[in-house]
Amino acid sequence: YMQQCEAAVSAGGTTLLELCACGIPTVCFAFADNQLEFAEEMAEHNLLIYAGDVREKDDAPHAICEKLVCYTKDAGKRAQSFERMRRLVDGKGAERIAAFLQQYKRDV
Repeated sequence: YMQQCEAAVSAGGTTLLELCACGIPTVCFAFADNQLEFAEEMAEHNLLIYAGDVREKDDAPHAICEKLVCYTKDAGKRAQSFERMRRLVDGKGAERIAAFLQQYKRDV
């Protein structure tokens, strides 16, 4: 389903890595303490747009929508996010793990 999207809105958890693998420009937010650092760091590297901690914003839905509009109006920004996200996560992690496990099984 992710690959069919032009952009996404997501909390700042591990779903961000899945969105990176798909190259989907994303507006993310945090709603738990364990999401803050990761979401902020992803934004610092210009991988996505961070809308902040929704627990601290009364207008969080409005802020998220405003940031999402940035992607819908700017194809260049979407393309830039796509490239950066795909460089971070290539989507081949499961293949590498399977190859490692097969080699490990042969070595044991």
